[in-house]
Amino acid sequence: MAIEKQAGAWAIIYCPQSHSLLFGKRSLTVNNPGLWNFFGGRLDQGETPQAAMLRELAEEAGLKPDGEQLIHCGSIKGADIEGMGTIAPLRELDYFFLVADRGITIKLNREHSEYRWFKVKKLPHNVNRPTSIAIHIGLIQKVLDTYR
Repeated sequence: MAIEKQAGAWAIIYCPQSHSLLFGKRSLTVNNPGLWNFFGGRLDQGETPQAAMLRELAEEAGLKPDGEQLIHCGSIKGADIEGMGTIAPLRELDYFFLVADRGITIKLNREHSEYRWFKVKKLPHNVNRPTSIAIHIGLIQKVLDTYR
């Protein structure tokens, strides 16, 4: 019996003033502890990717952007990502772009032990799979090119 994985939504949060991206570090009490990741997670039943993204940002980081501030920048469907090998099964992943000031107030929940802004050219290496995929397929560069 095949297990269907729930779709997920992830936010690439960018600060143009410092040319940096916001990451959360997974706490020791959740899956993938100690890994850095973009904020996000699974869609609830019947939820759109944008609605899930707004919910996840509020839950995980205390951020409450309106829907107009989130820009959909990519979707991944399927099990094969070139250069990363086969990921079976890969849930559908949607990525959103959000521009934010580095001085925004972040209020982490139990899922993350810390957050940090990383320069675009000095991203962390120990990241979770959805974040790794976004970096690998060039979504960050796509977002930066679109922003300019």
